Amino acid sequence: MSDIVPMRDKVDWAERIAQSNLLPKQYQRNPANVLLALEYGTALGISPVVAMQQIHVIEGKPTASAQLIGGLVRNAGHKLRVEFNRATMTATATIIRSDDPDYEFTAVWTMDRAKAANLTGKGNWRTYPDAMLKARAITEVARDACPEALFGVAYTAEELGSDAPVRVEATLTPPEDVADRFRAACEQAGLSPDDVMAHAGVTEITAGTLPALRDAFKTLKDAPTNVDVATGEIVDAEVVAQPLQEQQRKRLMALAGKLDWSKEDRISYGNETLNTDLTSWSQLTQTQASTLIERMVELAELVNPEGKQQ
Repeated sequence: MSDIVPMRDKVDWAERIAQSNLLPKQYQRNPANVLLALEYGTALGISPVVAMQQIHVIEGKPTASAQLIGGLVRNAGHKLRVEFNRATMTATATIIRSDDPDYEFTAVWTMDRAKAANLTGKGNWRTYPDAMLKARAITEVARDACPEALFGVAYTAEELGSDAPVRVEATLTPPEDVADRFRAACEQAGLSPDDVMAHAGVTEITAGTLPALRDAFKTLKDAPTNVDVATGEIVDAEVVAQPLQEQQRKRLMALAGKLDWSKEDRISYGNETLNTDLTSWSQLTQTQASTLIERMVELAELVNPEGKQQ
């Protein structure tokens, strides 16, 4: 929605969309919050839907996910690199400004630093410490290196002590076959890659366009997802498991038929692959189903039509 739209039209739009129960709780039946998100989205150059998913206002201060902050940095033309050493539980984020390529801005977060800040007792820190460390490193280095690129949205909700759902990011270096992985993810989700690209307003699938493609992918699926459309890894995801989709169930059953598996074979393979203890594939989440489909496709390619290993 353009910033030249009359305010009355924006208010009408906010009042209508606030009735949706698919919005985050803070926006449901609260058109004033929707309108505020719309204005922030316009300033940041992102869609209202993405703004409502990734921006929270805590005590009058706009906050954003580390994913969005990293995207703003890259969209401004700066280089952002994130590394994680699992052995030492250390996250390092580095920014090289486009107007000063000879100097590096760096932020390092360790578990010792998180403990000193009394962070490690919180839910997401106990469950996803690596992602939280990366998120802290990203936002800290972004505030230091290029505050002008953040438009005042420089903190995550978690950094301001909010109990609002915190979105965490596991930043990975995109693989060389990013385009193939993106198209495969679209196929699994039942989406057209061309439709996603058109919705994102991009013409190429590159590391630089991934943030816009992820946002478009999530919007077109009409549901939150914690699977990166390019890598299949967790990125900027609310920690909420999404239930198995009907199209995923049909795909799984078709593959099981191709492999000539019984129900017991299906359950056994699923539990072994996913390290779970399921009694039915209907208990799978979207993420688990995606992983299982990928593994079964690979397995199906190795067997002949009679189901015997080649």
